[in-house]
Amino acid sequence: MPKQITNKEACSFTPSTLISLFTLNGSTIGLSDVFYFCDGTANNFRPIVFDGVTYTPLPVKMEEMSMSGQGQVNRPKISVANIKGLISLLMLDTQSLVGAKVTRRRVFARFIDNVNFPKNKNPYGEPDPTAAYNEEVFIINRKVSESQQVVTWELSTPFELDGVKLPRRQILANSCQFPYRDAHSCKYAGEPIADKNNKRFVGGAGTYGLSSLNNRGGYSSSETYNAGDYVYIYSNLPELADIPIYCVCLINGTSGIVPFANTGNWAMDVCSKSIAGCKIRFPSIALRGSFFPGVSIAPFVVSR
Repeated sequence: MPKQITNKEACSFTPSTLISLFTLNGSTIGLSDVFYFCDGTANNFRPIVFDGVTYTPLPVKMEEMSMSGQGQVNRPKISVANIKGLISLLMLDTQSLVGAKVTRRRVFARFIDNVNFPKNKNPYGEPDPTAAYNEEVFIINRKVSESQQVVTWELSTPFELDGVKLPRRQILANSCQFPYRDAHSCKYAGEPIADKNNKRFVGGAGTYGLSSLNNRGGYSSSETYNAGDYVYIYSNLPELADIPIYCVCLINGTSGIVPFANTGNWAMDVCSKSIAGCKIRFPSIALRGSFFPGVSIAPFVVSR
């Protein structure tokens, strides 16, 4: 929210000029530079410096700005002067800048940097880099028109992009969407404990019946493994390349065949992606799973 001094300036009888400052960031569409510009009429077509950043003056106009809690999301338009065809040149290899981010900051002249004024002194008040309205962030949705004089784009909010869902992932009651053993989400890093059906490797009835597990490191086809030995292998899939896959040996004297192809002698350590599977791995701390039990029509009863 804007600071109290910003609201006070807006409500005064003689407020200073409200200046719109724009940033164009096209890093997501291949642009290496960030462009800073402002409405040239705000300072007689001289640059404006705010918070140490210089904004180049350009004839620019933003239209159809409105806020509403009902109906379709508003899509404002921004028009920029196509001086010497520079905007057209910028759009050539960037699909008319569709997908680039446009940010607008509005600040009263009272709070811009001293360097904007003669003798480096703001005659309206004291500069304050925090005294600006909240940033308004938009995405260029499409080019509306282009001429030798001006280019106009339609803008959308980041939440209103075609194909984007809110929330960004599905809400499922009893199905975790985190990659098992991923260091940034699941975070389970213990020894193998159970297969995809929650059948444990160590224990009595209902388990694989192993008495203990022995870490043998990375799998090698030249090694011989016994029951209880476990190894890790990495996937060839790029999205899983950094996550180890653990396999537990079930038969003494196993060698030669990669565990994935020898399911009779090996069992994979795989999470069932359920609340029960998560509780097996995190029995005494908060569960790490991405499920939402509260959306279920009936409660899940899972004993520890």
